[in-house]
Amino acid sequence: MKYKWYWYNLLDTQQINFVLDDIESRPEICTKEPKENHPDFKNVSDVKQIKALDLDSGFVSLFARTVHKINRENFGLDLYYDEPQGFNLNYYHSESKDDYPFHLDSSKPNSMSDIKLTAVLNLSRRPYEGGNFSIALSNQPHIIEEINNPGTLLVFPSFYLHEVAPVTKGVRITMSSWFQGPNWK
Repeated sequence: MKYKWYWYNLLDTQQINFVLDDIESRPEICTKEPKENHPDFKNVSDVKQIKALDLDSGFVSLFARTVHKINRENFGLDLYYDEPQGFNLNYYHSESKDDYPFHLDSSKPNSMSDIKLTAVLNLSRRPYEGGNFSIALSNQPHIIEEINNPGTLLVFPSFYLHEVAPVTKGVRITMSSWFQGPNWK
């Protein structure tokens, strides 16, 4: 593995607005993730699940091609070369100090594949404060400041502990997806 994480400027402001306008104009494509699914996390963001088939195919293809290219050039993990099946659209609101405590992204036990890479895209329309994204390596959290820039895609191995600190002003909007491959050996 060349890097512990990798960031890439994927979208500009116009493209961010296109993606969000498309999703927000069709609320029927979103299913809300109930907070009951996360009993340990009392301040998890407002999460909407979206099937990749319901999104603009050009966006989904660009997202997937970019993640696979980043993987080939920087991580070398064995991934399935298909597009993600879905995305989570995450709204972190300052009024409720939304955050997401340290966690790992992983597959369900006895799955035929494992989640290997996590990809997070900042889609925030306006500046926000707080909401820093951290990865903990060797028990030392490291803030990844680049992901605070709208349009930035952050890719990292899913087995890294990571968190989003509370948003203190404004709304932080991100889209997340996970890339799977054969079970870890």
